[in-house]
Amino acid sequence: MTRDGFSFLCMGFTGAKAAIWKEAYIAAFNRMEAALLQEKIWIGGLTQALEQICPTPPPREADTVRNQRSLKLLRTQAAYWAMLEEMPLAAAESAVCAVGRLRRLDDLDLSRHQFSGMSDFLERVIVHSNKNTQPATEEQINTIK
Repeated sequence: MTRDGFSFLCMGFTGAKAAIWKEAYIAAFNRMEAALLQEKIWIGGLTQALEQICPTPPPREADTVRNQRSLKLLRTQAAYWAMLEEMPLAAAESAVCAVGRLRRLDDLDLSRHQFSGMSDFLERVIVHSNKNTQPATEEQINTIK
């Protein structure tokens, strides 16, 4: 059963207990929505911080330059994650390599490897870190640089 199907079914219930359940359901949904919006704001802050460190490359750039920029972005994200989790940078980079099926990050080749998968992985682990719930500070940005 889908979420919509479940909602449709349960919203059809009547009676005092059903009304209490519906109110609780709506309150929980509103809390979830607020949490997701806060996460979206946080991700936007992280994206801005990363854009300061490693600007998005122009669309028509030599492959070698795009590889270098992509490698720098992955290293920046890995460094930020390592800093948040207080783990060695090598461990964070090894995790990225495992996701991208690379021996080492220097082997990144955008024509053969899925950059977006590695970057998405890093964004997820950063967002779900329990160490920090705020966008990167100037001090953190300078540390990662």
